Amino acid sequence: MRLAVDTNTLVGELLRTRGRDYMLQAPHTYFLSERVLSETHYELPRRATRMIAGGAVGPRIQANLALALRIVAEQTTVISTALLRPYEQEARLRIPRDPDDWELVAVALLTGADIWTNDAVWVVGW
Repeated sequence: MRLAVDTNTLVGELLRTRGRDYMLQAPHTYFLSERVLSETHYELPRRATRMIAGGAVGPRIQANLALALRIVAEQTTVISTALLRPYEQEARLRIPRDPDDWELVAVALLTGADIWTNDAVWVVGW
């Protein structure tokens, strides 16, 4: 299965053992926009730090964070914004509730991937 992944879903899965295992073992191809990649590199350590401060994680968090970043580097394909621009108008029309997520829809249009998101988003005409 081909999956276009949004930031919140990717980060959430990478912070869970089950999510990391799934991404390593499932026969999927994961596609990210450059923005999702950048946001993921920002959000992963930020959320891990909050989890440590809240006492929600054990001492293996650094190893888990390193594994999460390795999964991003090795298991995903990043699509440049320049390649997505020709799909921007159609993507924005298909996602009227949150036009800021147009890149996720454009990745799906370009790659023929399904969209993996936890957002309650309606994609018109999918």
